[in-house]
Amino acid sequence: ALQLQCKGQVLLEVVSPETVEEYETGISYLEEYLKVLDDLEIKARKLQLEEELELLKEILSTIQNAATLYDSGMYSEAFFTLAAALEEYPENTRLEAALVDFHDHYIISITKQVANLCDAEDYNEALDVLEEALTRAGAACTITDEAKRPITKMDFFDFGLTGGANSSEKRALLLKTL
Repeated sequence: ALQLQCKGQVLLEVVSPETVEEYETGISYLEEYLKVLDDLEIKARKLQLEEELELLKEILSTIQNAATLYDSGMYSEAFFTLAAALEEYPENTRLEAALVDFHDHYIISITKQVANLCDAEDYNEALDVLEEALTRAGAACTITDEAKRPITKMDFFDFGLTGGANSSEKRALLLKTL
């Protein structure tokens, strides 16, 4: 009975570690217990903690790599690094929080720059900052001067705007929407 109580206390000590240090301490604690008593449940918990610790170290390394990229001005690479890790570990809250923090910091930084430029009535520069920010974040779009094809009578027919039931109502709704 005392052995079971002691085992229960040992397992309580390693319930939910959060940091590398807490994992290492918990693993060490379980190793000490196993020196005294050979127990399958303690061995299994130790193995589980070791696996979780390796994952934690990998996640923390990924976040650190993303931070280095971000600090170097390689924003899209930082965002991509975290997003790729999230695809591999979709339930990882550390990765989710890091990506949100990086996005928030980026948006706040750009917003401050643009606000200052607008206050100085330098709107062209503000637009340039926004365009550059989108590009650096990997979200740029290209505006082209390509001519679009003209709208034909067949287009109206295809969309039910002519020659069909309720076509006049559909045209009125389209005009109202535009």
